[in-house]
Amino acid sequence: MNKISLQDSGTENKVMLVDDEPQVTELLSFALRKEPYQVITANSGPHALELFGQRPADVVVTDVRMPGMDGLELSRRILEEYPHTQIIVITAHGDINTAVEAMKLGASDFLQKPVHNTELRMSIASALGKLKLRRKLASTNRALREERELLAITIGSIREGLITIDMEGKITVMNDMAAQLTAWPREEAIGKPLCNVFNVSCLRTESGDDITVPQLLKHEKKVEQNAEAKLHPRNISRVLDIMLSVSPLLTPEGRTRGTVIIFRDITAEKEEKERARLAAIEREQMQKQIQRAQKMEAIGTMAGGVAHDLNNILSGILSYPELLLLDLPRDSKFRKPLETIRDAGQRAADIVADLLTLARGAAAEKEPQNLNRLIEDYLHTPEIRVHKASRPEIEIQTRLADDLFAVECSPIHIRKCLLNLIINAFEAMGQQGTITISTENRYLDRPLKGYDNVRQGEYVVLSVADTGSGISKQDLEHIFEPFYTKKIMGRSGTGLGLAVVWNTMQDHNGYIDVTSGDTGTCFELYFHASRDLAVEECRKDIDTLFTGNGEKILVVDDEEAQRQIACDLLERLGYNPVAVASGEEAVEYMKKSRADLLLLDMIMTPGINGRETYERIGEIHPAQRAIIASGFSATDEVKRAQELGAGRFIKKPYTLTLLAEAVHQELAR
Repeated sequence: MNKISLQDSGTENKVMLVDDEPQVTELLSFALRKEPYQVITANSGPHALELFGQRPADVVVTDVRMPGMDGLELSRRILEEYPHTQIIVITAHGDINTAVEAMKLGASDFLQKPVHNTELRMSIASALGKLKLRRKLASTNRALREERELLAITIGSIREGLITIDMEGKITVMNDMAAQLTAWPREEAIGKPLCNVFNVSCLRTESGDDITVPQLLKHEKKVEQNAEAKLHPRNISRVLDIMLSVSPLLTPEGRTRGTVIIFRDITAEKEEKERARLAAIEREQMQKQIQRAQKMEAIGTMAGGVAHDLNNILSGILSYPELLLLDLPRDSKFRKPLETIRDAGQRAADIVADLLTLARGAAAEKEPQNLNRLIEDYLHTPEIRVHKASRPEIEIQTRLADDLFAVECSPIHIRKCLLNLIINAFEAMGQQGTITISTENRYLDRPLKGYDNVRQGEYVVLSVADTGSGISKQDLEHIFEPFYTKKIMGRSGTGLGLAVVWNTMQDHNGYIDVTSGDTGTCFELYFHASRDLAVEECRKDIDTLFTGNGEKILVVDDEEAQRQIACDLLERLGYNPVAVASGEEAVEYMKKSRADLLLLDMIMTPGINGRETYERIGEIHPAQRAIIASGFSATDEVKRAQELGAGRFIKKPYTLTLLAEAVHQELAR
């Protein structure tokens, strides 16, 4: 026979008949002789289980009362292994309670003895119908389950964050990437309002419109694909740049049943673009600086050669009028012309002197100097008195740092710089205003990108600021070029004033920065600080400073030069310094050792900063004493470190005196 099975195409349905009386199974088999079933018979419960294990049946018809293992126990054991098997129990007339128990176990029907053939066939047909339905439902459920699993795998494998919300704004789905980016475990996020988990700010669409998440969710149509925002992950200080899109979740009928949000982290992309942009700007600035340096070098070479020849010519022009004036009577008509020739020659000699300064190497002879002393001496010269007298409404102020480091410089060329910058300031202000001359020790944690690119390091900075009308951006590009004589620029009489300043700083391996605006202009000259030649500090007797007694001090700084400086100073003061190059190294060191004091740099990149370093060390050694050092003023991070227990803040570059006082104060605390 060619039958179609409900279980497997091309196979008959199997019906097992179980009874301990052979004549009963024979009668039942005879009743099914014309049915499209494969009939299997068993004479006991164990026999039925043995056969069932070899050839599982679709329907089992079993007597309830059998010796050894009754029909209830057989049914229970079959259904445990094969829950879809249909069980029909046969009971005697008085065993209705037993039949109920069988139904509770999972039997699909029960028949009472004597069993009629028609009744048996109908019960089996009904059981097979139920089996077909159950298998179809199981197949459907399995397909749905597999579809859900596939969908979950697909969503989980997406390398973008995905969140869906219902009409009430609560999260219904969140994939792994969304959980990672928001720092919310998926189990916690599901069911929460979107705004509690998806914390964004600065949301801006591709068209440039600022918008909020609630406004975005009201859109019935998909918004611009390239909407950008700042994502604030949970309990993480770092903010991520993200690109997101929002779309409605629609039913087949077109009704909105929720919203799906897809977003990705573009922080690295934006950082890379910003680095590329800054690199392009830096290359352009560097190219301009190279071109400017080459131009100035060419001019200097030419000027040096011309100046030597002019000096030979000018020696006669300056000398002979002086000799002739000695012999002329006071009332001679030639006295005035000779004085005019002499004065013109002197002005020409001044220009030649400036031309010589443009030649590289003019300031080759240098000596350790304190800029404060050079400034104070210069402000008492006749040149300054003449300018002050010509513009009495202009005030000259000084703000000179007491603990200034020394610099190696050419005093005569520094005076020339002061002269030209002060004259420039006078001419920039007209008849009234203020000129401020300042000095300070300055430490740069990172390069300064100004008029010059100032490298990281320790400097003595000389500033000359005025309250004039400022310099235009266009003119700033040319102010140090020789003979750039726009009147608005306030050039000195020779037209070489700022060119002399620029070339002097080149000879001193220093840098110039210029800032200008409506409220005035400030020139800053960066000289490399010299600790070895710190004139004022070297005169102090070490015995007058606070000194240590071998206390261990851990120096934490990402700059090798700063670590070396700190260790040298601490050793000189009698302490035992140990240095590490990062906050992470400091934490590892303190896990295995101790230190009486930390000398902690605040800004260390890449890696954790001084505040986080101190916080982590505090978890290992509570009440750890520390001094915070930075090239910047006290920031919020410094204040947070001090709130955690850190002590004094000292500004780089620190002097031996300042360091001695700070360390002593903190150790005595």
